[in-house]
Amino acid sequence: MNAATTITTDVVIIGAGLSGLTAARRLTERGISVIVVEAKTRVGGRVHRKELSPGKFLDIGGRFVGPGQDDILRIAAEVGVETAPFFHDGRCVWNFDGQRWETDGDGPLRDSASREQYDAARAELERLAFTLPTGSPWAAPNAATLDRTAFSTWLDEHLADTAARWALLFDLNSFFFVPAHRLSLLHVLSILASTGGWEILDQSDDRRIVGGSVEIAHRLAAALPGRVHTGQPVRTVEWTTDSVTVRTDELSITARRCIVAMNPSDARSISFEPALPWARGLFHRQHQVQGGVMGILIYQRPFWRDAGYSGQVTTDLPAGTYVRDGSLPDGSLGALNSFMTPLSEGPWGAPIGLLDSPAARREAITRVVEMAFGPDARTAIDYVEQDWLNEPFTAGVQAALPPGLMTEVGAAAVEPLGSIHWSSTELGDRWTGWMNGAIASAERVAIEVASTLNI
Repeated sequence: MNAATTITTDVVIIGAGLSGLTAARRLTERGISVIVVEAKTRVGGRVHRKELSPGKFLDIGGRFVGPGQDDILRIAAEVGVETAPFFHDGRCVWNFDGQRWETDGDGPLRDSASREQYDAARAELERLAFTLPTGSPWAAPNAATLDRTAFSTWLDEHLADTAARWALLFDLNSFFFVPAHRLSLLHVLSILASTGGWEILDQSDDRRIVGGSVEIAHRLAAALPGRVHTGQPVRTVEWTTDSVTVRTDELSITARRCIVAMNPSDARSISFEPALPWARGLFHRQHQVQGGVMGILIYQRPFWRDAGYSGQVTTDLPAGTYVRDGSLPDGSLGALNSFMTPLSEGPWGAPIGLLDSPAARREAITRVVEMAFGPDARTAIDYVEQDWLNEPFTAGVQAALPPGLMTEVGAAAVEPLGSIHWSSTELGDRWTGWMNGAIASAERVAIEVASTLNI
């Protein structure tokens, strides 16, 4: 075996997703030398794209931006990428408990009693969310009680109506993809608080990045020539209070500071020497990230628009929980996106057999689109998938903290540990779990690291 190449730098960053690359940008702006190492053979992490033809890309990872997401919009403008609106015009299709109906986008419920219960539950969740201290929900006076409460318990107490419960789970499970009994109420509230509440959250899918969200990562990396090393899974991190050595199979990087810019679940693959303290290790071990399969039907044109449909379909069916118009901004190809996750409570969940068969997944999505828009659903010219359940070096796309973990770990989730600092969308205090959360976390940790270096 050849000897590892030795590199010395001020800061070594593990992970070349949006968070790691943004931290690298902010540090280099201060004159701090950085090296970024990434396990994948590409940059971007949980943002990714599929090229359908030269210059025509579909997002197959993080893709939504909207009002209030100032951090991601600012970095996009800095690197010169543009945003375009998602197509929203027209009627939405809903299907629950065997019943199909259409609306003009004014909500998921027809029955007034269901709607009243749904609205009341949303209002109560928002009231509780706004009681949490920004950036440290574990420090709220009632945090322990909220954290020990499974979200399913709260739902049982506030939503007896099955349609109202389905609608609320749809609003929230798109950020968690796990059964409500495995989800802390405090974590649900902290996510809602980080967005600024329902009015802003409901607009979170307003726009997208032209060329795909990963274009931001590509441009961030291009501005760091020679400093981003892909295909380098980190094996060990040897750390003290003053220095750190990060080792891959090919590199040995010694630095004054290290930023682990990974979701905490993925960081379990790294051997830390000495071992992490109990609280931080627990956060890595019990932190849950759920994956899923994004399935996209491709059409010659977005035919549903001709009939006055927005392309949005929301159902309790396993392959069509949430279908969206993901067509290219210029309308040159039509695309309908769906997302499938393992079976769980509420609207999200596909039987394991469906998840195991690409042909079955395509047929299941097609049936949902056919139910919504008619026989033209069967005219797809292609089908594209991204399986986030089996993506190398990525445990999943959305985090979900089980009851009790947030208050048990507390500030150890974000506080520096000797020479190690932590950054990921899970640790962002603005739009936690979105691309914006990754940027917010990175900019916080860049300031933190620069301060420790007295730069």
